Amino acid sequence: MNRLQKKFTPKPYWKNYALLRGVVLVSSYLFNLLSAATAAVLLFFFLRALVGSDMLAGVITAASLVALELVKRETGTRFFSDFLQFRKMSPGLAGIVFLMMGLSTTASYFGAKRAVKEFTPPPIAVRGDSLTAPLMAQVLAVDEQIKAASQIKKKGVVTASAQRTIERLSRQKETALNEVARIQQRADGQNDSATLEHTAATKVNATGFAAITLTSELLLLLCLFYLQYYDYRSFVEVCEKDNETAQDAPHAPGVHLDTHTPATMNGKAVASNFRTDIEQVRYTIPASENIRARNSAMDNSAIGNTHTHYVEVDSSLKPCAWCNTPFKPKTTWQKFCKTECKFAENESRHGTRFDPGKAKFKKKSPG
Repeated sequence: MNRLQKKFTPKPYWKNYALLRGVVLVSSYLFNLLSAATAAVLLFFFLRALVGSDMLAGVITAASLVALELVKRETGTRFFSDFLQFRKMSPGLAGIVFLMMGLSTTASYFGAKRAVKEFTPPPIAVRGDSLTAPLMAQVLAVDEQIKAASQIKKKGVVTASAQRTIERLSRQKETALNEVARIQQRADGQNDSATLEHTAATKVNATGFAAITLTSELLLLLCLFYLQYYDYRSFVEVCEKDNETAQDAPHAPGVHLDTHTPATMNGKAVASNFRTDIEQVRYTIPASENIRARNSAMDNSAIGNTHTHYVEVDSSLKPCAWCNTPFKPKTTWQKFCKTECKFAENESRHGTRFDPGKAKFKKKSPG
C-alpha cells in the first residue's frame, strides 16, 4: 500500500524526472564525444598531410575540436533557453548555432567514412606459393631425375632406355607445371573476388557509421533542448508554488485588496481591463496613510475611516479567471491566481470537485 501511495502521489516535475535528466545529460556528453572523435579523423589526416608532423597535427586537431564542441554546446544551450523563456529566437545566435552544427555534422559525417576505411583491416590474400609448393618440389625432383638420366651414356651417346626415361619424366614435369599454373590462376581469382567484396563491405560500413554519427548530432540537439526544458519547467513550477503560497498568505495589517467590489470613479462603475497599460484597482486603506494615486480625486463617500484610491498597476498583471484578483502570471497559460480558484472553477463547470489526494473526481455531496 505504501508503495502504491508513493507511486501515485503527485510529485514535482524536477523530482519526477530527475533520473531521466541524468540519462539525457550523460547521453549528450557521449554524443559530443562521438562527434569529436569522428571529426578528429578527418581533420587529423588532413593536417598531417599539410604540416607533415603527427604530433603537431594531433595537437591542432584536439584543440580545434574541443573548442568546437564547447561552443556548439554553449550556443545550443543558450538558444533553447532563450526560446523557452522568452518565446523568441535571436537571429545572430541562431546563425551561430546552425553554423557550428553544420561544421560539426559535416566533419563527423566524412570523418566517420574515413575512419572506417583507414582502420578496417585489408582482406586476407590467398598465397599461391603455399598451394603450389608440393608441386614445385615434385618438379625439382623430376629435373634431378632427368639430369641423372641424361648422364647414362654408351660411347658418348645417351642410351635408348635413358632416352625413354627422360621423355617420361618430361611429360610428368609438364603436367606438374600446368597444375601449378592452374592453382596460381585460381588463387589470383579468389584474391580479386575477396578484394571486391572487402571494398563493397567497407563502403557499406562507412556509410552506415556516417549515418550513425549524423543521427547522434540530431540526438545531441534533442538532449540539449530537453535539458533546458527540464530546468525551465522545474523553475516555473517552483515559481507557481511560491505564487500560490503568497496568495494564500494573509494581507499586511491595515491593507486590504477588495477583489469582489467593482471599482468606481466619481460615483460611476469602471469596467476592469487588466490588459491595458493603466489599470484601476480599488484599495481600502487607512485614511492616515498617504498613498500616491493616479487620480487626485477621491471618493469622499467612503464609509468610516477609509477612502477609495485609484492607482497605477503593472501592465503585466492579469485577472484570475475565477475571483478576478489581479496577479502576475509566471507562464502565458496560467489562468488562476491560486489552486483553490482552479478547483472552484472546475466545480462550477462540471458539478464535481477535483480531489488532489485521490487524483480523481468525486460527486459533490447534496446540500
